[in-house]
Amino acid sequence: MSRRVDAGRAAALAEGVNVFGAGGFARDLARALRAQGVTVHALLTSSAPSRERIDELPVRQIDAAALAAAPLWVGVFNREAHSDYGAVAALVRGLQPEARIVWPQTEYDWLAPSLGFRFWLHDSAGYTAMAGRITAARALLDDEPSRLAFDRLVAFRSQYDFYDAPPAQHAGVQYLPDWLRTHLVEQGRGTLRIAEGGAYRGETLRELATLMPIEQAWTFEPDPENYAALVRQMADWLAPATHLPAGLSDAAGTALFASGQGEASHLGAAADDGSAVRVPLVSIDGCLHRADVNFIKLDVEGNELAALNGARQTIARCRPTLAIAAYHRWDDLWRLPEWVAEMSREAGLNYRLRLGLHGHNSFDLVLYAF
Repeated sequence: MSRRVDAGRAAALAEGVNVFGAGGFARDLARALRAQGVTVHALLTSSAPSRERIDELPVRQIDAAALAAAPLWVGVFNREAHSDYGAVAALVRGLQPEARIVWPQTEYDWLAPSLGFRFWLHDSAGYTAMAGRITAARALLDDEPSRLAFDRLVAFRSQYDFYDAPPAQHAGVQYLPDWLRTHLVEQGRGTLRIAEGGAYRGETLRELATLMPIEQAWTFEPDPENYAALVRQMADWLAPATHLPAGLSDAAGTALFASGQGEASHLGAAADDGSAVRVPLVSIDGCLHRADVNFIKLDVEGNELAALNGARQTIARCRPTLAIAAYHRWDDLWRLPEWVAEMSREAGLNYRLRLGLHGHNSFDLVLYAF
């Protein structure tokens, strides 16, 4: 444990803290802190709050006095521009230059038993232990912008001095940026036959269709509410499309699923979770036997590696372009490039790899194989 982290915990226990934010992560963070014996004085928001209290805690607009009185623990953790850690740091230090700010990356190892799985959050020691694999994965990337983004991501997630400096977003549409579209057209692959894992409610498919013609689509969406909305919203879709109410994995089966959480619904719910439902799982190989797929998009909330393993035959046979969400788990940053590179060598696919960063705070990271 670094001296700064040790001092931060001591200050929290001695003085109490304020939590910045009033959403789900802020509330969970406040509960986790209180479980450790830390007094949470208030939830602070960037604008006038709409509620006076949340979970018995006062909700106040952030000001210099509050920042001077106690350390500020940042309780926003998402991809939105208003939650960008660089912007949050500028807001806080503009009000109180000497404010003591604690970022989620700093204390996750301490609070993980209460906070549970939180996408890419992990203690920094894990990155040190994986240094060799991280270096090897970086070397697999095809271009300098990808390697620079990779370096900035690792620093932002694991190095104290970069916690308030998330890497900048890349230009272009997520899953089909301009450079990839140009490449596909040049290679004579200007019409997509797409298998989409994590189709949500059809927004991505419709956006991609404005950029390139979609000849055929197979969508997979395990959340019952999202699937019903997907079918409704795609009712006027003119091209052949098959929508399956199932999640993607490496084999057929079932799994508990946290449903009713919009685009954050995910596999792996606890049996006693009020949102848990049991959903079917299928593999691309088993479900799309011999289908001529030339593009696979996966955004399956942390099950990407299993979904890829379930598409080995399709990938080897068709060599589809891959656009894989790479931010749900902390080690996706190197495990997914490792997997694609190994598959590429085994099957002689000659994939090139790039990264695209399409959200704030290292969210919406995509690994492209083309």
